[in-house]
Amino acid sequence: MRVAGPAGAGARVPAARRARWREWGPPVFILVMVCAVDLIGRGHTYFVAYLLVAPAIAAIVAPPVVVLAVGAVAVPERLLLGVYDGVEKPFEDNRFLGGTGALIFSTIVFVYFARLRQKRERQLADVTSVALAAQHAVLRPQPAAVGGVRIGLRFLAAAAEAEIGGDLYEVLSTPYGVRVVIGDVRGKGLEAVQSAAVVLGAFREAAYDVPDLADLARKVEASVRRHLPPDDYVTALFVEFRGGEVRMLHRGHVPALVVDAGGDVRELRPPAPGTPLGLGHLGAVEPCVWTEPCEPGDVLVLVTDGVVEARRLGIFYPFTERLGGLVREATGPVRGATGPVRGLLRRPQTRDFRTDLDAAAEALRKDLLDYTEGGRISDDAVIMLLAQGP
Repeated sequence: MRVAGPAGAGARVPAARRARWREWGPPVFILVMVCAVDLIGRGHTYFVAYLLVAPAIAAIVAPPVVVLAVGAVAVPERLLLGVYDGVEKPFEDNRFLGGTGALIFSTIVFVYFARLRQKRERQLADVTSVALAAQHAVLRPQPAAVGGVRIGLRFLAAAAEAEIGGDLYEVLSTPYGVRVVIGDVRGKGLEAVQSAAVVLGAFREAAYDVPDLADLARKVEASVRRHLPPDDYVTALFVEFRGGEVRMLHRGHVPALVVDAGGDVRELRPPAPGTPLGLGHLGAVEPCVWTEPCEPGDVLVLVTDGVVEARRLGIFYPFTERLGGLVREATGPVRGATGPVRGLLRRPQTRDFRTDLDAAAEALRKDLLDYTEGGRISDDAVIMLLAQGP
């Protein structure tokens, strides 16, 4: 939770200044440039017609009041520059008056367009706010640990102009061990959030009562086929921590990864990839549960396709290549030490392991956003780190 205070208020001031600059900067620049070029020409140039560009630009980036203010400045500027350029009687020159009238009329039209644009932006913001609220209601906050399994989690929303996606996740402590599901619904928007709610509702209900992981997936599959349209599907990965091993079942989702104590990364590919939930009847082979060892210090990494499909200039984010170093750097046993120096410290210190996983998830989030140049990702993304033991 972020605590409001002077620092938060101070951080909002530069944002407000940047917003004002985006609104006023471009049209004012046009007004100044037209005036400067016309004055430099010493009456031999006639650039006043280009003043029309200023309110046009303002209509694209600024609210109506700014457009009106820019037009109110452009009209007297046109009159003064007209006199400077040799128009002796501007109020009797039909050609000059026609141009001035066109500027005034265009400003009024641009004010109307700016008002329409602002209204559409508010409507989009309202719809996005409702969708995000629905998504947050479906994706419940995860605790630091569930049943002896530590959790590090980050959720990254898509770019502002993109619709929200249907990423889903849940971790539950059940009589059959800690059970996890992570998935991604086909489509975007409120319909995707509704589909995610169906999957999570079925998982939360059946996870406590169904002993076998494959039967649990079948229960969720049945709910998907019952409540979702026939052409909808959900990729999912089911995980079960039991003792010193991890049992998994694949339903068309991004494979899990394991980062061992040495920072090496291993992909956990299923023996037989399963079809997504909702399309199970199309699969030639029944998805099967397989078991992976879970050694001390291993970190299980689950992500959605928003991570592996993030790109910059058409090049995909090298998630697997960066994963091991980022996770181990964040989960090292000594605060503030790196590399071989750790082994030389006389009084070794340790971090709480939950903080380590949280720090690793945050490091992955920052690295992904840095790679995509400021966080412009086209799809929601989930990064979940899981580890057994204290």
